[in-house]
Amino acid sequence: MKLSDILTVRSVLPALEAKSADEAIRALARALPLKWSCQDEVELSAFARERAGSTGVGGGVALPHGSCGHLSEPRLAFARLAGPLDFGASDGRPIRLLFLLAVPREGFYCHLFPLATLSQLGGGGALPRALLAAGTREELFRILAEVPL
Repeated sequence: MKLSDILTVRSVLPALEAKSADEAIRALARALPLKWSCQDEVELSAFARERAGSTGVGGGVALPHGSCGHLSEPRLAFARLAGPLDFGASDGRPIRLLFLLAVPREGFYCHLFPLATLSQLGGGGALPRALLAAGTREELFRILAEVPL
């Protein structure tokens, strides 16, 4: 399985301008290829998760996630932020790369593999550098599409 199994070109935002974590999560929820009611449910669930503790994993990366009762499989949205955003990350650094994972409410543990894979980006390395350097939405998608889960 690869990220391209849960990510679409349309759900990649190459230069998201957001003034807050809530605003960024809201924009990513709207980018998910889901019905509005499910987008709202994922958004509210992700907000609740952030209130429980930041999903900023360090290295300029955050991984908010939420659930929806109407989903049968995980979905992912990605944003490269236009500017750094304080997300309350564990290392105190602002984030530039933001992933929103939407998962089914039933079988909620299906999010563990994508989150484990994406959390490794917080350690830095070639992939985050490539995502920050990419030019277009399509180029960002191509970089992400081959990441194995």
